[in-house]
Amino acid sequence: MKYKGISYDTGTNYAPGYLSRPIWGEEQMLREVKLIVNELHCNSMQIYGSDIQRIVLRHS
Repeated sequence: MKYKGISYDTGTNYAPGYLSRPIWGEEQMLREVKLIVNELHCNSMQIYGSDIQRIVLRHS
C-alpha cells in the first residue's frame, strides 16, 4: 500500500501567547479531515498540537 499523508495542526504554541490555531472546533476539524481524505486523497495523517484535548477529540 502506498501512503499519501499530511500533517494536521490542532494548534501549537510556537511562542509564548501565540497559538497557531486560536479558533478551532470539532465541526471545523471534521470538515477539514473530510477535505483531506476526499480532495487531497490522503490515507494517513500526522496530528500534532499543544492542547491534548484537541488531539484526542473523538467523534461518535
